[in-house]
Amino acid sequence: MDPTPPDQSLTAPQKTLLPLDPATAQATPSASPATVHQITTELSAQASTLMAHQHQLDRLTDLTGQLVQALQGLQLTPPTTPPPAITPPSGAQAFAASPRLAFPEKFDESPAKCKGFLLQCSLFVSQQLHLSESGEAGEQIMALKQGRRTAVDYALSFRTLAAQSDWNDGPLKLHYRKGLNADLQVELACRDEGLPLEQYIDLSIRVDNIMRSRKPNRQFVTLPPPMSVADAAHEPMQIGATKLSIEERERRLRGNLCLYCGQPGHIRATCPTRPPRQRAAVSTDEPPLSRCEIPVVLGFGEATINTTALIDSGAAGNFIDAAFVAANQVPVSSCFPHVTVAALGGRPLGSGKIRHTTTDLTLRIAPHHHETIRLFVISSPHSPIILEYPWLNLHGPTIAWNDQTITRWSPSCQKHCVQPGNQSQPSPSPQTTTSSIPAVYQDLLEVFSRQGATQLPPHRPGDCAIDLIPGAAPPRGCIFPLSQAESAAMNTYIQEELAKGFIRPSTSPASAGFFFVKKKDGGLRPCIDYRALNDLTIKYRYPLPLVPSALEQLRSAKIFTKLDLRSAYNLIRIRSGDEWKTAFSTTSGHYEYLVMPFGLANSPSYFQAFVNEVFRDMLNRWVIVYIDDILIYSNSYSEHVTHVRATLQRLISHQLYAKEEKCEFHLDKISFLGCIISPEGVAMDERKVNAVMNWPRPTTLKELQRFLGFSSFY
Repeated sequence: MDPTPPDQSLTAPQKTLLPLDPATAQATPSASPATVHQITTELSAQASTLMAHQHQLDRLTDLTGQLVQALQGLQLTPPTTPPPAITPPSGAQAFAASPRLAFPEKFDESPAKCKGFLLQCSLFVSQQLHLSESGEAGEQIMALKQGRRTAVDYALSFRTLAAQSDWNDGPLKLHYRKGLNADLQVELACRDEGLPLEQYIDLSIRVDNIMRSRKPNRQFVTLPPPMSVADAAHEPMQIGATKLSIEERERRLRGNLCLYCGQPGHIRATCPTRPPRQRAAVSTDEPPLSRCEIPVVLGFGEATINTTALIDSGAAGNFIDAAFVAANQVPVSSCFPHVTVAALGGRPLGSGKIRHTTTDLTLRIAPHHHETIRLFVISSPHSPIILEYPWLNLHGPTIAWNDQTITRWSPSCQKHCVQPGNQSQPSPSPQTTTSSIPAVYQDLLEVFSRQGATQLPPHRPGDCAIDLIPGAAPPRGCIFPLSQAESAAMNTYIQEELAKGFIRPSTSPASAGFFFVKKKDGGLRPCIDYRALNDLTIKYRYPLPLVPSALEQLRSAKIFTKLDLRSAYNLIRIRSGDEWKTAFSTTSGHYEYLVMPFGLANSPSYFQAFVNEVFRDMLNRWVIVYIDDILIYSNSYSEHVTHVRATLQRLISHQLYAKEEKCEFHLDKISFLGCIISPEGVAMDERKVNAVMNWPRPTTLKELQRFLGFSSFY
């Protein structure tokens, strides 16, 4: 640093050089006393100037030394020994000390010291700890309580705040435990207190779920309507035992008088003047916990009837609808004694007595299961046949409740009810001939395996990545309330996905809501509200095929095959490290996906990019792929068989599976992407046209948007 230049006002004007020694000057014969005095004055002025310069240099040297020490202190390596786990401090003074500058000296208003004083102040302020953000998060952590929330929801809030604070695991664990409900703290007190924070949070969630499952479910109670003033006017003055005086009550008891009206000849329970008591009625119309509807074939004599059966674990009996029996002339016989049947809450079902049962009937489920069964005849408008707990206990089927299908029978059932050589398997074996699949592809039946589609796929280069906008906070959704039937379906779905390895328990700070929408057949389709996550996701702009351009390739084609991929999106993994972003919350826990779920903004683009890469050498030659729909087209039968075999083999090699019931083979006219394709060309699907022509008049903005979207696409 250059020294400050001397003050020019103190510098003497330039003079002719004179002898510097006064004694010499006095010895010079030509020097006069006036000249000697002038020289002495000049020398004194020069000496004062030099002393001022020396003072400034000394001051600058001191400031430079302090600055060097401060810079060296800022570069010191912080201590490696972690601080002890203590309660988070409320101010900066409790944080670990680091090298600090001394407090600046008081400014003495000297212009020469102004720059140095400002430099000291700037360095001192820059080294101070700022706690605005972390301090606010810490205050919120200390005030956070579980309250009436589940431990899952409480943990989500706690983790979000913990990520914004500078606290270590010791204080975080202490305040997490303090924020839990008292009964949950008592349960956790018996557990290992030495668990790390992450494991302690997981333990609290599991214990909270167990505690909540022990509590009885609330029942909806229909209360009696409030009594009007007119009704109250007809009551006696004293209408109940609680309103009678002790003396009056004893008098009526001694005289065998009614405690309600005071008249003899009856008691209070049978008092003719007492209005009928309205009891609180518990609703018994809730659906049972587990139920699904499957197609069955009912046989008697030489007659066979295709119908549906409702599998319901909610009651003890197998039933058939009386109207269905009469319409199809199902043989019945009287049963003695009459059987009493009641609904779940004890309320009599119908007349309360079963007077008829069917004769021995043949019941066939799918192509393999055959049994002889008798059914009680009742009035059941919801389903022709109901198979309930006795049937489930006897046959022990494994039911995929979300798919409404039976995937396996019990070993006992396989011995007695399943036809030999055609036992029900999750996937057809190479020796099994499936009627809907041409014989030329029987050696490739592995591609239609149901079991294969339920296995966790491997990681691939095209895994679904979820890149968030920089600086975006983890999205947080709400937990949707579910009905009893939806809760049962949700629990079944969670257990099945956990068993397949498609989801796993999560401690992610992100969350999305879980709910159901009804299918056309009355089933429930699980959905996850990823709207908040999609708003924060950087969009992947991989294009989907243009339908008109894709159909241009079919001009000379004469034979077609259509394949539909099974569990399409679930065949792609989430990129490793991004699983936490797919987390969703239910009333029973917090989970995250390992496979690509429905509802993500980039799911269609990633899947289209994946299948395009799989069929890269076949596209625009004999294959069109639009997400999970595959169309194979050829000019001749022999060529078409070669093309289909190559396509099926490609699916097998990439562990992709087709849905047999939705595949169509070797057709000269086929429906694809809303169009009818044939050798004559491409035509509109009459069903789609009729849907537009007969569309109900929109009455809301949402209905209008739905109509415009469909009609514009078509």
